[in-house]
Amino acid sequence: MAELHKLTVDQGATYQESVEWTDPSGVPINITGYTARMNIARTYSDQVPILSLTSPSGGLVVTGAAGRIDITIASDETDGMDGAYVYDLDVESPQGVVDRLIQGVIEINKRVPQP
Repeated sequence: MAELHKLTVDQGATYQESVEWTDPSGVPINITGYTARMNIARTYSDQVPILSLTSPSGGLVVTGAAGRIDITIASDETDGMDGAYVYDLDVESPQGVVDRLIQGVIEINKRVPQP
């Protein structure tokens, strides 16, 4: 079952965070060869995400033996966003098994308009 995790992102700033997948003992799960995807939408019922991140070159980096996924949301990707959204982060094994690691609310803090 996915862990609920609230993310807070400043509009127009680069956001970086790492998520580590571990077993119940706290030992990192080896995710070598896995891919990851993260979708952000206004509501869970939306048919199309507002923003999608993917690995290896779309904002997510999978570090196999460490069980870590590095998330980067570029500064320009949040320019049109403001307020609360929902998201989930999934990993997929080379065999096609999908696990959702985290999910929850992502809050975008609006900034002062830029000239």
